Amino acid sequence: MRRLIGMLMIGFFGMLAVLTFIMKDQTFSETENRYLQTMPAIELEAILDGSFMDDIETYLADQIAGKDVFLTLKSKTEQALLKRENNGVVKAGDYLIEPFIYQEDNLLKNLEAINQFHQSNQALFDMTVMIVPNQVAIYEADLPAYLPTDDQAHVLQTIDERLDMDTVNVSEVLRQYKEDTIYYHTDHHWTMRGAYLAYQRWFNEKAKPLSDYQSEVVSTDFPGTRYRKFHDLTLPKDTIEWFNVTDALDLTITYSDGRVTDHYTHPQYLDKTDQYRFFLDGNDSLIKIEVNHEEKTNRKLMVVKDSYADSFIPFLLPHYDEIHLIDPRYYKQSLKAYMKEYELSELLVLYNLHTFNEDQSLRHILY
Repeated sequence: MRRLIGMLMIGFFGMLAVLTFIMKDQTFSETENRYLQTMPAIELEAILDGSFMDDIETYLADQIAGKDVFLTLKSKTEQALLKRENNGVVKAGDYLIEPFIYQEDNLLKNLEAINQFHQSNQALFDMTVMIVPNQVAIYEADLPAYLPTDDQAHVLQTIDERLDMDTVNVSEVLRQYKEDTIYYHTDHHWTMRGAYLAYQRWFNEKAKPLSDYQSEVVSTDFPGTRYRKFHDLTLPKDTIEWFNVTDALDLTITYSDGRVTDHYTHPQYLDKTDQYRFFLDGNDSLIKIEVNHEEKTNRKLMVVKDSYADSFIPFLLPHYDEIHLIDPRYYKQSLKAYMKEYELSELLVLYNLHTFNEDQSLRHILY
């Protein structure tokens, strides 16, 4: 019996090896959102220095036939064995969620830098801070009992208490509408519905009703960042909904590399893995949006942000003539100098809490 099982195993893995070598190599994994190792060239120098064997090992790991099926089987087995997480992601109700670990020292340094910047420049521009809770705070009732996560509500309260300028606390309204699709199920971002609630909370009675905008489902197969980490292909993918805020607006959008467009959305990404780039083409160090209103609003806004802002900014466009976006992870110059050069009178700092908690780049542009 053992001999039979051994022969079957040898046959199975032999067939797998043959399939791996005869199948066409994949250059990119949509599931993992990364480029794969293709068959390395046979070169004497690479053989002698050992890099050829390293590349072959990576090639076999990347190109093995049925890899996605094996990853899903691994994930299902670990779930059945009550493994706590898969690549840092846990399943909580209908959501894939990452735990929150409070980086107190780093976060307090960010708050101190924001306060100092505000105190030095409050005569020049109005400043508002909006730090958005993540799914782990809104769907806490669904979290596994074993999940080691810190309390985001406590951290958000600390932020409100420590900052000496206007803050927009959106936790309550997000909890109120948590049965709506305000976050993606498999991704770390909020949806446009969630972003609208935050916009409404900030602008109050000046906010335009969501019913003013036509809703369109632009994708029904969005595999979010956590979907790709969790490696369970049996899970349903997300839907991306777009509210046509920009259709009636005349936009000029300038990117840091000099590209100029008249459209906010980028549908070419909807047949790729990173579909969130549909909003504003993804992360960029600096983006300038000019809105050519028939009647000027005489308002200009700077938004210092992470990618949560990308689905939030459309709701602000009817209220401003210009919105400038800076992502401190890629922008390394003086924020004050930029705002003075472009005569920007309002500043919004918009982050999700998970990123704000870990970010070390923000405080280096606050001068």
